[in-house]
Amino acid sequence: MIARNGENNEREGRKKDKRSGRQKVQKRTLKVRLVPVWLRLLIVLFLFLASVITGLMLGYSVVGDGEGARILRWETWQELYHYISGGS
Repeated sequence: MIARNGENNEREGRKKDKRSGRQKVQKRTLKVRLVPVWLRLLIVLFLFLASVITGLMLGYSVVGDGEGARILRWETWQELYHYISGGS
């Protein structure tokens, strides 16, 4: 790939001094993350699952006129599957 207008120099941390025309090497500072990437992903996954469970419980209790915690039982899901599939 061909670099345009000194893009390659800027990527390496080098810039031309406007007065002398020489290249100066700048020290890059290392960015320290307060929360690591893997922990961010776990937090997002946890929040997603919590919102899905909360939505299921609210939907089942308000729309379905049932007890909200009942949606977390396996028997309820089996009943819903049989109802949707037309089984007995």
